[in-house]
Amino acid sequence: MNQDSAAHLADLTKRENQLKADITNLNTDRGKEAALRQQYQMGKSGEKMIIIVNPPTPVAAPATSTPLVQWFKNVFPWW
Repeated sequence: MNQDSAAHLADLTKRENQLKADITNLNTDRGKEAALRQQYQMGKSGEKMIIIVNPPTPVAAPATSTPLVQWFKNVFPWW
């Protein structure tokens, strides 16, 4: 058995184990409910929807004159 075949067999074995775990989970009521909730975005009776809203981004403050620019405006008021 070459290295590619061994890697492929290991991948298939890993996938088989995951599928067996998924089947075992789906054979329980809780697993069925979780799968239905995920697939169809369902909720239980009486549950409410929660909408998460990102906080608003702060508005940038307007730029103010630097002391040098302000001094220049004071010295040369016509500008």
